[in-house]
Amino acid sequence: MGHIHLCVSDLTQAETFYRHGLGFDVVSRYGTQALFLSTGGYHHHIGLNTWAGMGAPSPSENSVGLKTFVLNYPNKEARKNAIQRLKQIGTPWIQESGIIQTKDPSGNVIRLSTYHAV
Repeated sequence: MGHIHLCVSDLTQAETFYRHGLGFDVVSRYGTQALFLSTGGYHHHIGLNTWAGMGAPSPSENSVGLKTFVLNYPNKEARKNAIQRLKQIGTPWIQESGIIQTKDPSGNVIRLSTYHAV
C-alpha cells in the first residue's frame, strides 16, 4: 500500500499528533479540510481529512472499517524518538508483548513498529 487516508474530527489536533508526535512532515494542505503528510520527501504517506464533518464522531465499535494500522520506523532509535515526542505532546501509549500502540485524537489506532522489530 502506498498511502492511507484517514477521517479525523479536528485537523489541527491531528496535525499535532502526526507531525509533532509521530514525526511526519506536512507536504500539502487544503484549508481546514485536508492535510497530507510524509517522510523523506515522498508526496504523501498519510492523508487526513474532515470530509465527514468537523467534530464528526468516531465510528462505533461494531462498524465495518479500518481498526488499526502499523507504522514501521526504520530502526528502534527512530521509534524511540517517536515515543518521546508522543510523551511531550501528552499522548498516551501502551506496550504489550513488544507492540507499542497509541491512538490519534480521532480514535484511529496506530501500532508503532520497526522493520526489524523484536
